[in-house]
Amino acid sequence: MAAIALSDLITMTVKYLWRKTPTGSYYFKRPFPKDLQGPGGRRFVQACLHTKDPKEAARKIAALVQKTDQEWEHLRNPTRASAIAQARQLLQEHGIDPSNPKADAEALDTMEGLAQVSPWSKTRIRITRFSKGACK
Repeated sequence: MAAIALSDLITMTVKYLWRKTPTGSYYFKRPFPKDLQGPGGRRFVQACLHTKDPKEAARKIAALVQKTDQEWEHLRNPTRASAIAQARQLLQEHGIDPSNPKADAEALDTMEGLAQVSPWSKTRIRITRFSKGACK
């Protein structure tokens, strides 16, 4: 938690705001919920805010808090729609077009290599390849 001086009279305290050095960029650092931690899982979510301006950092933190809250809610109460959205996002992040996943065999091989137990959740990512003609 860091204090931001808005004026000579007003100081604001911002949760999850952190700075490595007094003159460095601000960081978002939030404890990871214990109920979502796997064995040896992450203890904190941390991201550089790429700013030295405390007011801008406070705005960015508000957006990151909302984003992490939504992600954690999806992990606690997964729905079919949220699982499909996460799968699409994962495919797109690795250069695979979700509408035509067989178009890039190298990208699919990369995804198979990434299939592992996630360090921040209790779920396992499973990728299945279908042989030609098995699924229409």
